[in-house]
Amino acid sequence: MEEGSVVQPNQPGVYRKYRDVGKFAIFYHQNVEGLPSLNGVKVDAENLQKAARSLRFDVNDPCRDMEKEELFERLDHYAKMDHTNSSCFAVAIITHGGVNDIMVASDGIEYELHQVLDKFRAKNSPTLKGKPKIFFINTCRGEINDPGAPKTFGGASFESKTKTLTVPVEKDFLVVHTTCPEYKATVWGKNGSPFIKHLNTVVQNKELHDIIDVLTLVSNNASKESCDKNKPQMPSFTSQLTASFHLRDPSDTRQPRVEQFYLMENPNRGYFYIFCNERDDDVVKLEESGENLGFVVRHHGLNEMMDTGMQYVNKKHADHDCLVCVIKTCSKDHDELYVGENQTHYLKHFIELFHANQCPAMHGKPKIFIVQAPFNGVTMGTGGTNATHTIPETADTVIVYSTSPEESRSYGNGTMFIEELCQNLQPSPTGLDLFEVFTLVTERMSKLRGLHVPSVTSQLRQKVVFK
Repeated sequence: MEEGSVVQPNQPGVYRKYRDVGKFAIFYHQNVEGLPSLNGVKVDAENLQKAARSLRFDVNDPCRDMEKEELFERLDHYAKMDHTNSSCFAVAIITHGGVNDIMVASDGIEYELHQVLDKFRAKNSPTLKGKPKIFFINTCRGEINDPGAPKTFGGASFESKTKTLTVPVEKDFLVVHTTCPEYKATVWGKNGSPFIKHLNTVVQNKELHDIIDVLTLVSNNASKESCDKNKPQMPSFTSQLTASFHLRDPSDTRQPRVEQFYLMENPNRGYFYIFCNERDDDVVKLEESGENLGFVVRHHGLNEMMDTGMQYVNKKHADHDCLVCVIKTCSKDHDELYVGENQTHYLKHFIELFHANQCPAMHGKPKIFIVQAPFNGVTMGTGGTNATHTIPETADTVIVYSTSPEESRSYGNGTMFIEELCQNLQPSPTGLDLFEVFTLVTERMSKLRGLHVPSVTSQLRQKVVFK
């Protein structure tokens, strides 16, 4: 059995543990031809090594300043290894980077993240099939500095160009970035970067065991410290895991911190928007799920997306817990969504409306976007005006993609993705953990459709639990 079975009907299973935890490969580039030296990345590599060893990974000394050919040869070596007795595999790459998830080797030659991920797909690394493949990417992803969440309100910008977000094309991948698409990453001289520093601290403290819980807490702590230092930075991770993955035995933990959860104590749950041109079976199921969870549900046509978003931004939402937007359509290219005949909107532009500098009333609250359309990527927004920093403006967002082109069509009783989602978006006496729902839906979809599954991109700082 490759993956853990579902312990309870409404909870995801747990990945099977094998004899060994697995390999953890660390590559860092302090000196890159033609680019400034990255002082402090050695500290990051050492911190990752400490964290990996404490989790009983098989980790060698970090590899420094490899040229592209040598780096790819080493990655190919890891991909072709026999991982039969390993529970998972992990890679960390620390270097210069840019938009479209470009990275740079020490000889100045660029390569793309998807070239790294492809090496570990099931067809290329068969003994890792059905096992978590975890990638930590510590690079800049653009030239924008996150201005943090300002107190002032400004209009939305629609000027920036669309870039793509690299997402693995099959299940059991987890890709972790230390910053959002288009944004810079920070290395603090001899102290290294905030994300890796806090990753090492959380792992060493043994407070949490599930990797999603660990990454969420690390994102929260790293974003807070980066704001305190007036350099806001919001980590982001994309999951196509089909089960929970425990870094430690759950019995070897203390209780998670209370601050790990978003407060859901307001009089109103919030709005649950459904954007779809037809009121089909999917919409009916979504309306029922939203109402069961206490949301105010609204159904709008696709061409009303931007106007509805702008109207929402101009209202007061201080007494709302969160926002959910479900978009059901087809896409033209990347995150360009069809909203009518020969008419498109960019998902990126819609999401930017709800950044903290545009929608201060939802500052620090979760914004959830569920996209039922052919998938090819998304990027988060551009910077805003200078202001007081409390939370990075890109924080508190989660985006869910159905990924498959055929999922944009209706099949009588509705689409597979929406049906599975709605079956699991039901109130629970113990609380409904949103990420557990997404993991369970991914697990169910993988059984029905094979390797190609939904993906979840998270910039959440805390857990979302509906009670």
